[in-house]
Amino acid sequence: MRSIRDRLLPVAASLCFLLLLLGVTIAHDPLRRYPSLVQNFATSHRHHPLLKIPRGGTASATPTEGEIAVNPEEALPEAIAAEKSDNDATVDYAPSPPLNLSKRMESLKERTIPAVLMLAFLGAIAKYLREDGLIYLTLFLQAGMYQEMTKVIGGEFPHLFYKWWWFLTASVAWNAPKMFGWAQTKIAAGTVGMAVTGILSCIIQFNYKKAEVDEFRDFLRQAAVSFMSALLVVLPSSYWIALLEKYGMKWLALSALLVIINDTMAYVFGSTMGKHKILPVISPSKTWEGFIGATLSTVLAAYFLFETKQDGVVLSLMASIVGPFGGFLASMIKRAYLQKDFGKLFPGHGGLVDRLDCQLMLAPLVYFYFVLSNKAGSS
Repeated sequence: MRSIRDRLLPVAASLCFLLLLLGVTIAHDPLRRYPSLVQNFATSHRHHPLLKIPRGGTASATPTEGEIAVNPEEALPEAIAAEKSDNDATVDYAPSPPLNLSKRMESLKERTIPAVLMLAFLGAIAKYLREDGLIYLTLFLQAGMYQEMTKVIGGEFPHLFYKWWWFLTASVAWNAPKMFGWAQTKIAAGTVGMAVTGILSCIIQFNYKKAEVDEFRDFLRQAAVSFMSALLVVLPSSYWIALLEKYGMKWLALSALLVIINDTMAYVFGSTMGKHKILPVISPSKTWEGFIGATLSTVLAAYFLFETKQDGVVLSLMASIVGPFGGFLASMIKRAYLQKDFGKLFPGHGGLVDRLDCQLMLAPLVYFYFVLSNKAGSS
């Protein structure tokens, strides 16, 4: 069993990094330049209902004094045009023409190469840094996914300090109990203390700055976006840590491999035989032919990969049936905010959330399957 010192030192280093990030955001706190940020937010989120609500608290059809008046089709035509051309914010969801064989193979190569490279990278970390290395990698992946999700859902954040303070609070609340199970009461107390500190500090700051009503509203919007983003990416990915701590690297690697196999085979069968859409409004490219072919392929692969056939069948069905809904959820969020991808970390493939959406959906299910089936933990 690893000593407390060996486990606390890397955690302390990660916390120092996050605190340094918080310090940088405090030093560049844009609260004093709030009016310009409201305009930036209005430009990037023209559909948000907050932008049509007057400061008095009720919506009206015509702008009145003290109202933030933004009409997406009339007041911001230049911003909308610029957004379409520069950021590819508006996605054309019309059905694409069928791809010929060479283009299908090229697209398949583009999908599989990043997945193979990702597995190789994880394999290198697992070999040399073991479970601890993968745990600390998870912490940094959480920060990256949180950044992508808040950017898509929330746009510009006037109060960057609170954005990352809420992330740190969520990280402590959901990650720390899985890493330090013997200190759950102290962790819960610390989480409550961090939440209370964030609330008190914002109240004092707003009073000192003589903030206006629209700043209060934007702070509440930002807090809601931060919590929802943490719920979507930090909570499910915390079960990667739980899997590593209790069951070791083997099961995390196998479940990740099943998702990659399923995603690849869904594309192969869908692009070659796909005709019937599963959820055409949410994800027009997903077909029943691809879904069925990917499910059969994943179950067959699991039969050879797993020593215990029951575990292989159950996990492969989870990866095939439940896993894709992580992608559907991600597609729904991108459609709601007219975004093509969550990020540009992987050229042609989007960001971290685009790559890990199905993995996020699967992680809690794998963990609780093992817990409920009384599977023995790793030594």
